[in-house]
Amino acid sequence: MSSENNQHDGSGSYSRRSYLRYGAGGLAVGLAGCAGNGGGNSDGSDDGSDGGDGSDGGDGGTDGSDGGDGESGGETGDVRWRAGTPGEGSSTFAIANGLSRILDEQESSIDLEVASYSGSNEAIRLVGRGEDEMAGSALPLAAAANRDEEPVPDGPADFTGDNALEYKPVQALNFLDFRMYWITLEGNDIETVDDFEGRDIGVFQRGAAFNNLTLLSVTDMLDKVNEQYVEFNEIASALDTGRIDATGFYAGQGTVPAGWQTQLINDDRVQIVTWSDEQLDQIGDSGYATPAPVQVNDIFEKDLPMETVMGNAIPYGFFPRENLSEERVYQFTKTLLDNADQIAEFSAEVEHFTTQYAAESLSPGMPVHSGVARYLKEEDLWNDNLTEA
Repeated sequence: MSSENNQHDGSGSYSRRSYLRYGAGGLAVGLAGCAGNGGGNSDGSDDGSDGGDGSDGGDGGTDGSDGGDGESGGETGDVRWRAGTPGEGSSTFAIANGLSRILDEQESSIDLEVASYSGSNEAIRLVGRGEDEMAGSALPLAAAANRDEEPVPDGPADFTGDNALEYKPVQALNFLDFRMYWITLEGNDIETVDDFEGRDIGVFQRGAAFNNLTLLSVTDMLDKVNEQYVEFNEIASALDTGRIDATGFYAGQGTVPAGWQTQLINDDRVQIVTWSDEQLDQIGDSGYATPAPVQVNDIFEKDLPMETVMGNAIPYGFFPRENLSEERVYQFTKTLLDNADQIAEFSAEVEHFTTQYAAESLSPGMPVHSGVARYLKEEDLWNDNLTEA
């Protein structure tokens, strides 16, 4: 039986019918921070650094696939899809619930159920087992899973050999990028990432540390630091008490901070830590992230000595299972992109989102689902540099 017709009753999973409990609440506090920072931020548990522990999340239920196109019972009746996301407070969780609401309001035949996991790695692996229809994830993580590769050599995730997925994720809709950077407090004698050597560095909580670990890995810094896993709501106090000497930070689209960052944004002792040009080149050459500016002077309350700092942009989106039917994914894409203005109203973090952005944000490095390609071709938005799955 297709997973689309399963009820997906496992714990941590919520259908479109429950978005008023989980989705609307998440959207009210926003997409990139946590409760407590109005203006649209979530707790950031997918801060651009998911990955979790690489587990596949257990058995979950059935195998979720009929081995064909992912569609039993034809393409005209109602089906239920499950989208896995990194956490209930995360940006992708809030976005997914918003998408579910749009599908419901437009009377789509697709009932989008939203599940909360430890990180994108787990969400991707459940897609790979055929248990979920799509995953909210960092693009480079999903692309590596599609190609049976490691996102970076000797990094914290591996999709090679026995770790390869049976069903590959492919591209559909990318919504935003997180731009990762670092901060410390005055008196810690840290100005650059090179100064991290031998120090206690906060890489975020487990299940959300993937990007920070990866960026340190590709710059040959991971073995030189003492990585510390700290819950988002404890990062400010961990810096204040000296438990950590510096921490990862990020901003959606380089301008929108996370809600958990509010205390530090208002702390006059905060200092920005910079990457060296060589390290930024290493990150860019790795293909995992793209060096891009963060508008720090607009984010922090204190006057900083720079308007911007170079962070590292990591795109985030939703990646469906390759064997979902073209017609279903086409209808999914058409319903959402025909109502892109509603998506842009979710929060400041996705106010840039348009159908044009959806087309231009797709990467040539990962196949695009044929249903998405069909829609973009109809709208004359398809780029011939892209590959159709």
